[in-house]
Amino acid sequence: MLDQDSNNITYSFCKNNEKEVEEFVGIENYATFKTKGFKGEYKTLYKDFIVKEIDTNGKILSLKENRTNSSFSNELNDRYTTFNLTKINRDTFEVVRKLSKALNVPYNSISYSGLKDKQAISVQKISIRGNYIKELKTLKIRDIFVRNIYPSRKPVKLGSHLGNHFTITIRNLENINNLR
Repeated sequence: MLDQDSNNITYSFCKNNEKEVEEFVGIENYATFKTKGFKGEYKTLYKDFIVKEIDTNGKILSLKENRTNSSFSNELNDRYTTFNLTKINRDTFEVVRKLSKALNVPYNSISYSGLKDKQAISVQKISIRGNYIKELKTLKIRDIFVRNIYPSRKPVKLGSHLGNHFTITIRNLENINNLR
């Protein structure tokens, strides 16, 4: 059960139902001391690690989805431009610096809810103080993609997402007979 009260989100689960909790947080399988291991290479290539933020509604952000709401409204008190940022093999700080320079805005007017791995493909919510919908639609920076641009009343803040969804590729597996 989800109880959303102002800025707090509370989840309730059936008593003693570990399986329900594990599924909710994304644990599908796990190893125990009885489990035989396997060997492989992790994060060999940046595309071996994909990180997608999970928004406060539980939706996993898409790498490619692209909807744009171009109407910035003073009546609705829109003060920020919010969007999904997909970055490839880039550090979050580096990307924010590049956005700041390309849009000619102060670095601290750009906000995000968390840092993402550099050696990865990742998508996360970003917001910029002001109306930058037009500029973001035409922005071209190598390995940085802007999607789902829309106006908002509030900025993205540190921790303003439920978590991250990971897709991990393990290469050159050995002992694969131990996998189920």
